[in-house]
Amino acid sequence: MNQEHWVSIINRVTAFQPLDLDDDIRKFAPLSNSAASSHMLCGENGKQSAYLWQHDNPNGAFLGVRIKQFPDDIARLAISLASLAIEKQLYPIILTTLDDTGLQQYGFRVERIAGETPLEITQCEREFTAFWGLVVIVDLDQITTMTKV
Repeated sequence: MNQEHWVSIINRVTAFQPLDLDDDIRKFAPLSNSAASSHMLCGENGKQSAYLWQHDNPNGAFLGVRIKQFPDDIARLAISLASLAIEKQLYPIILTTLDDTGLQQYGFRVERIAGETPLEITQCEREFTAFWGLVVIVDLDQITTMTKV
């Protein structure tokens, strides 16, 4: 992505939150937060799936951002990540075991890590690392100390 993409994300950030329609939707299509929703979908025994396409990023490298709990201030985090992307020419890929991080609404790529055991979660994370060609994966705590907005 180019600089204009990240500037457009910064321009769309607002303190207002979208309406939460989950309760209304669940009446018609219940969602499960059980272990079944974390079923391992990655390659067997840690083998990597074939790439679906090549990710050419002439504007920089792909950076994995691991989010383990729902962010306190999503708007501030979106601005921080977009600013980091511009400044360091990185494309952040969000990796999380959460069903929702809130960053999708701003246009960030969010990959859900599946698995029931630490080994399965690690295998799935490795698959996304190989798929996206992530140069490094950092925890959200590390990102917030790198970027002070």
